[in-house]
This record gives sequence, C-alpha cells and structure tokens, in this order.
Amino acid sequence: MFTERGMVPGPGGAYNIQRPEALEAFFMLWRVTGKPMYREWAWSVFQAFDRQCKARRPPARGPRVPRHKLGLLAGHACRAGSHLSGNPALLRAEQVPDSGYAGVRDVTVAPVELDDTMQSFWLAETLKYAWLTFSPPDALDLRTRVLNTEVRGPPL
Repeated sequence: MFTERGMVPGPGGAYNIQRPEALEAFFMLWRVTGKPMYREWAWSVFQAFDRQCKARRPPARGPRVPRHKLGLLAGHACRAGSHLSGNPALLRAEQVPDSGYAGVRDVTVAPVELDDTMQSFWLAETLKYAWLTFSPPDALDLRTRVLNTEVRGPPL
C-alpha cells in the first residue's frame, strides 16, 4: 500500500516469514536479462535476511535447555563442553551457539522481533534461489529444465 510515507504494509501484512518469491523473481530476471542489478538486489535481500532474521542466543543467564530439543547441535556442544558440571543432558542457554533463521513479526518496528519459527521453505526454496542467482548459468540450464513451486528442476 502506498501512502505519503511511501510503500507501507497493508493491514496484517507487516510480517516477513522469508518467503522465496522476491529471490525467485530476481533469479529469473537475472537469468533472462543478464542485468547485474538483479543480482545486486538479491544480495541486498540476502544480507537483510542474514542481518535481521538470524536467530540469536538467549541472554547469558538464560534457562537450561534440554539436549533433546537441540538435536545434533546439543550433542556436539555437550561433548565439546564435557567439563561442565551438573546434568550432562542439559546445556545452559549461553552454551548454545547462534543458529537458524526466523521470520520477523513486524517489519515496521526496530529492533525486529523474531517469530521463533524457521519455515521449511526458507531452506528448501528461498536459499536455493539465492544460491542459483549467484551460481554459474550451467548450474541449472533453464532451456532444458523447468522449475516447479519447490524449485525442483525436472527435465523438459
């Protein structure tokens, strides 16, 4: 929606869950036109996601986190920090490295508040389009492949 302040989200549209469509468009426009501005825009979007959406570790005096909720990362951290006292099945929050990405609840508010969810399409589609945008053209020949909604490239 456009106002005197410029483009602003409409009612209920101020969230960003890292959907792939913008990077998909930049990828396709780059491949079709070869204009560098589409790569520059894609890089700008990727940097914004990295800067604003990267999950941050909880405060240093945070609660203990059950190992099973951290998956492989917790197992690695526990082995690496085996000198820690207490229950080896628990890690202190400050021992968990920053990891993952999450959506932004309201893009009009700074600092951003993350939604504590990393969508599957972030890895499966959004990052794949970013990667394809900066890959050599022979990484995916668009004359012999077609992309479906999941960025899969079955032969034509």
